[in-house]
Amino acid sequence: MRNDLEHAFVVIHKSDTPSDIYHSYDFMKNIVFIREEEFTEHLKRLLQLTRSAIFSFVFTIRDKALNEKKEGAMYLSNSILRQDCL
Repeated sequence: MRNDLEHAFVVIHKSDTPSDIYHSYDFMKNIVFIREEEFTEHLKRLLQLTRSAIFSFVFTIRDKALNEKKEGAMYLSNSILRQDCL
């Protein structure tokens, strides 16, 4: 589904078969039809994976920073100073 969202025209519909009262789907080649329930289930899974990846990334950065602090690494401040203050 993620690939379809990036590379195709996705139509999300509530019923078992999508209705095309204007016959506009006949003009496009890359159309993917997804039921609303299926879309929300896939979306929940993608959000869970994203949340997990963010937590893993933050934990890794925190762990690396704590290890460097224990080893006595020097940290520079993030402040930007004017040239005449130096």
